[in-house]
Amino acid sequence: MKTLILPFFLLMPLSALADDAALVKPVPAPGEKRDCGAFYPNNRREGAPTASSSKVHYTITETGAVKDPVVVVSSGDVDLDKAAIACASAWLYTPATRGGVPVAVGWNTTIGWTFSLHRHNGQTGELMPLTRSGFRP
Repeated sequence: MKTLILPFFLLMPLSALADDAALVKPVPAPGEKRDCGAFYPNNRREGAPTASSSKVHYTITETGAVKDPVVVVSSGDVDLDKAAIACASAWLYTPATRGGVPVAVGWNTTIGWTFSLHRHNGQTGELMPLTRSGFRP
């Protein structure tokens, strides 16, 4: 008896391959800002500087809203992870499309947190949250 081994992609319907090729990825809505500083936990504004990141997965709906965000890679700090979810929940996108029709898609974003003492003219000023986020499909 001979065994026939087929490549994985041959086991999928050909229409599935065509659908993926026609997907236009979502992009941040025009004028949308990705500053998570306002979500930085107040109880973290004192003490030692911190730096970490939270990877968040969510669905971008057909309307461009963020739905069901969850942390998939923790920053190691529950409060920062909650802040990452709150921040991502507020974002809007121009939705993904397939064949010109808006579709919901899963999306991952890494929100990096940096919080350190801000110095002005050599004197210690207020603590300033600095955030960055990266978009990865």
